[in-house]
Amino acid sequence: MVGNFLADFIQGRDAKSFPQGIQRGILLHRKIDSFTDNHPLIRQGTRRLRLYHRKYAGVVLDVFLDFLLARNWTAFTDEAFPHFRQRVYETLRRHFAIMPLSVQQRLPAMISGDWLAQYGTWEGLAYALSRLQRRTSKPEQLDHATQHLQTHLPAFEEEFLQFFPQIIEYVQGECEELCP
Repeated sequence: MVGNFLADFIQGRDAKSFPQGIQRGILLHRKIDSFTDNHPLIRQGTRRLRLYHRKYAGVVLDVFLDFLLARNWTAFTDEAFPHFRQRVYETLRRHFAIMPLSVQQRLPAMISGDWLAQYGTWEGLAYALSRLQRRTSKPEQLDHATQHLQTHLPAFEEEFLQFFPQIIEYVQGECEELCP
């Protein structure tokens, strides 16, 4: 879980400085990203957004997939979403000391703001996209992202509901290989 969380903040070689379990989580996260980015249903959604968001279409869709997972949580697990979020936050707190400084600076706000829950709301999604917009070289390419996602919600949700069982199956196979 910690490696999966840290993967977007860690450069390739830097992963080797972490304990084996976290290295496996980083590797798994990267495999999930590759599987997702190359999946036909995800590519279809990215194409739908490319007209509006150009090079950021995939990033917008990636954030939206988090929204769709939160929205459809009970379709994929029996674990209550609030319980899962608290388990994640507690796990991250326990590993705070080994995290890069940039993550240590963000983590308290993430936990206190319950960002995982916020990703499941339109307001939280808009906030996440606005934070992303501030960090891009072409922020105008993220304008109106929430509205475009709302407009195409039925198609995105249908694709997500087809895709997510496939990613679960993929991860289970990868875990058999990666996880002792």
